[in-house]
Parts: sequence; C-alpha cells; structure tokens
Amino acid sequence: MGIDKILIVDDDFVFVNRLKKGLQQFGQFDILTAPDGKYALRLLNRQEVSMVVTDIEMPKMDGLELLAVMTRQFPNVLSIVVTSLEENKALQKKTVGDSLFSYLNKPFDHFRLHGEIIKVLDTLDEIYFKAGIYLASMLPLVHIVKKSCLLEVRSGSSKTGSFYFENGMLRDACHEDLTGTEAVKEMLKWDPGKFWFKNLPESHVSTEVNGDLTALITQGTGLKPLVGGRKEKKSKTRLLRKPEPPTPPERPTPLPHQASIETPVSAEQVSSLPESFPHCRVLIVDDSNMIRKALFNIFSTDKTLEIIGEAANGREALEIIKEKKPDVVTLDIQMPVMDGLTTLKHMMIQCPTPTVILSALTHEGTSLTFDTLKYGAVDFIAKPSGLISQDMSAQVKEIIKKVHLASEVRIESVKYIRSVGADKKLAGPGGIKCKRVVCIGAAEGGYGALLKIIPKLSTKFPAAHLVMLHANPQHVDAFVHYLNKHSAMNILRAKNGLPLNGATCYLASGKEHLSLHSEKNGTYVMHVNDVTHRSGRKSIDLLMFSVAEIFQRKSVGVVLSGSGDDGTEGIQEINRAGGTSIVQNPACCLYKEMAEHSLKYVDKKRILPEMKIAETINNLCRDEE
Repeated sequence: MGIDKILIVDDDFVFVNRLKKGLQQFGQFDILTAPDGKYALRLLNRQEVSMVVTDIEMPKMDGLELLAVMTRQFPNVLSIVVTSLEENKALQKKTVGDSLFSYLNKPFDHFRLHGEIIKVLDTLDEIYFKAGIYLASMLPLVHIVKKSCLLEVRSGSSKTGSFYFENGMLRDACHEDLTGTEAVKEMLKWDPGKFWFKNLPESHVSTEVNGDLTALITQGTGLKPLVGGRKEKKSKTRLLRKPEPPTPPERPTPLPHQASIETPVSAEQVSSLPESFPHCRVLIVDDSNMIRKALFNIFSTDKTLEIIGEAANGREALEIIKEKKPDVVTLDIQMPVMDGLTTLKHMMIQCPTPTVILSALTHEGTSLTFDTLKYGAVDFIAKPSGLISQDMSAQVKEIIKKVHLASEVRIESVKYIRSVGADKKLAGPGGIKCKRVVCIGAAEGGYGALLKIIPKLSTKFPAAHLVMLHANPQHVDAFVHYLNKHSAMNILRAKNGLPLNGATCYLASGKEHLSLHSEKNGTYVMHVNDVTHRSGRKSIDLLMFSVAEIFQRKSVGVVLSGSGDDGTEGIQEINRAGGTSIVQNPACCLYKEMAEHSLKYVDKKRILPEMKIAETINNLCRDEE
C-alpha cells in the first residue's frame, strides 16, 4: 500500500504551487493538483486519492459541484473545503463523521494545511465515518457562495428531498408531503447523503426570501445569514409543483485500463497466481448486496474456493459460522444490527475462525486496522475508493491469495488480544542502562504477530527491544503510536542518535538501516539511515549483525511472519555470538517464508506460536534483573 495521495483543487496557480512545494518537504504525501472540478474528476478516475482539498469558487465546475459528484462516485474520499470569502471566517462545522471533514479559510500556508490533513487522518482513525456529506455541512456552503440552484439529496436507499436556493437564500424545501421549515428540520436529521446540483426552475424564481429557512440552515455554524440581492420578507414561497425525485446516481465510464468491481471476473484475471492452494470454504459478510455479489464472482473464479454462505450483518454471520464452520470469513466493518468489530469479538470467543477484514475503512496504518488485528483478524484488505479499481486483475489476485493464506493460519493464533492498560507504564523503570537486546524482525503479516508480543513484554528487566518491520515509515509511525497506547512498555520510534535504554521498545521501518554503536561512557546509541539503494530486503539481517557484535551472548534474535529470507543470516550470526534465537512457528504465520528459512538454525524448543514468544523473551531477560 503506497503513500497517501492528496489532491488540491484551486484555480489560483501561485497559491497551489506554493502549497504543493511546502507539503512535499514533509515527504508524507504525494501531492496532485487541479485547476477546476472537471479536471479533478479526471484525476480521481485515474488515481487512488485519499483526500481532496478543494476551493469553492472555480471556473468550469465549482467546488460544491465537485463535492456533489464525489458523494455519488467517490463517497469514501475525504475532503477539506477551502474558501477565501470574508463571510466564511466564522464558519464552523456542526457535524462530524462524514466525508467532508473540515473547513479551512484563506489565507493559510502549507504548515496549516499539513496540520489539518494530519488532524483529519487522525480523526478518521478514531471514528467510523459515514460515506457522503451531512446536509448540515453542505447547505451553509451553498448559502455563503450565493448560489442559485435546485439541490437534490438522497440519503440511504429511499429518502429524497429538494432545496431551492436563489442567490444563496433558501426559498423552499420539500420532502414527500413536507415543505418549508418542517421539511428542512426533518432532512437535517438524515445520515450523510448524495447530492445533485441542478438549475433552479423558473417557477421558483421569486422576489420573496424565506429568511426563516436560511437562518435554520446556518444555525450553529457561526454564520450570520446573508441578505440576498432582493428585499427580504419573512414569508414562504409556495411550491407550484412537487419536484421529481433525484435521478439515479450516474456511474463513471471506466477508462480503457480500468474495470468495475461489479463486472464478472474472468479466470484469466487470476490465472497467474503462483501458489497452489488447498480447498477452502468461505463465508462472505457484508451489508452491501453489490459487494457480496462482486466477491462471489471473484471467489467463483478459483475452483479451490467454495462459498458456503453470505450474511448481511454480524448476527447472521455468527449463526452461519456456528452451523457451517467455514475455513475463512471475509468481514466488513460498517454493518447494521451488529458491526464488524463486535462480530469479531463474539467470533473469537464462541467459534474462532480465520478472518480477513474487507472494508473501505481498513487501510494500512490506521488505528481501526490495528483494532481488527487486535480483536483476532489475521489480515485486512481495503476496498477500492469508489467502484472502480486501478488494476482489477491485481486486486482480484490479492483478495484470493489473502483468503487462502488466512485459511492456513493455525487456529491457536486466531484469538482476541487483550490490551495492557497504559497506566501500567508507571510500574516499569525508565532510562535504565541496557544489559540485553532483543531484536525482532517482521514483514507481511507482522502487525498481528507483534500485537500479540509487544504488549506482553515485561518492564521489570533492563532489556531493550528493537523491532525491524518491513512497512512504510509513516505506517510504522502510526503503529508505534497505537502500540504505545496498548502496552505497559514505552514504545518509541527508532531515531538517529537516540540513546538505547532498558525496558523500552524501539521500532524501525524496513526501508531504514538500524545499527548500534558504543559510546565512551558505556552507553549505546542508534544509527538510523535510509536505504538508498536496491540491495534486497536485508534490514533485519543488518540489525542482528550489529546487535550480535556488541551484545554477544546477551543478544536475542526473533524472526516472525514475512515473505523472503531476511533475518536468516542474522539468526545465524546471533547463534555464532552465543546468543539465543527464536522463530515464530510457520503454521501460525500468515506469510511463512521468513520463518521457514530460519527454522534449521533454531532449537526446536524455540519454534513457538506468537502467543508464547513474549513469555519466552521475558524468561530470557529475567537473569538480568
């Protein structure tokens, strides 16, 4: 999973270029730009964009019309709305949890925008956002740009309504038999919806202004209702005819290299899967009939996969799991009746089953993703943002492969991990001299294993724990933050020049080289350098070489789940130095290659399921108390 892409949409080229250059200095995001809404939509169709930062007033297609199309075609892409209007200085967002996360008023610099982006992504980690935009977020924007339009909205599968704006003033609204104030109050209660901007019908162009309705949609936003270009009177415009319901959402035409997730999947799309997998019985759990159908089509292309059932919510899923005992469950997060996280907890207690989370909310590096692994999921796959995949063939292969890999994980590894309270950190020593070092190497499938090990490491012993995780640096940063909240031990990001202390765990990215160096005063410091050349994945080996050279028999090497053979040479070096080596039992690994390559260099007593590795490490460190 690559770096997050941020799309900035604004017709002020100087301003956009200044923001782009400034944000690129942080090295956290890939910045795309567009001068108007139409160009932005072309980019959204071609790129997997995580967030859109859009101005409101632009030529060709303004920011509001862009947001409306996004609610229909790209509902899971987040957005920040930018404006330079004087009246918007006090604009406050009344609602949280929809795709439009915040408002930002010009002028601002790249530092302010960077902070806002990080805040939005952090917020997404902590709450379950609903795709679409709340009316309470959209209506004030129509008002402040003084737009004349018919705004149609659909919430859920059946609720529809219409709003009539002239020069930003709300003249009337209707929903079924409700009109005016009653209609507005009812629709403001709805979940986030999809929007259509249309021309205002001539029958609704009037000299009257309904000030009460305009005040209603700006209430609580910090805005003072603007006075339209005509004299204001507190009277309603009578509806001349009941508006037609919104037209069905249009579907974007796939580009030549794209395929729709609803399109039947051909056998050729999965023919190049290298592994030969055994028969696997799968249960599909998702509240979307379209997604269930798409997954059914995908799994049907693999003769070794048998779909034994479908469920639209967690409660249905638990009944089917008890009755049919599938080998693997694919599970969505947001569902009615019983959501995915609650289902996971019940499943791991009642009938532990390897589970792959397939949700628009589970991207690598988010707290929600780590939560699913903590509650017992063995892997995760993010749904595409929208209904178009950049490379449907590659995605089909990934889904099928991850389901098969999950089916081969031993059941004893499929358990709900109970967290250690963060207040227990006070019980452990801090800043004490390090007398032993444990280095742990992990790659694909490593998040789940590390969540079962690190929170259980004891703070009573003067041992430092160095973890090399093959993941993007920003994802390692997020994992450190998550682990620190759920562990008794202090969890830190490995940084160049940082002193090594006992009873502390440090994490580094596999895209970095981490080594230890002795100081004259008998302490040790870390040297961290980015990997600048393609020398293969050897970051785990290099770390273990460094630890073995300095700590000799008081070094411990641990190899966990991952592909490739990184760590194999490092384990041998630790053995030669008189240290101790441990390998996660391949039967408990999601990706078995790293562990299998190291098996022959480890005592059989040290080939362990991840649930027992922390206990073994604690026992090894006990003699240094």
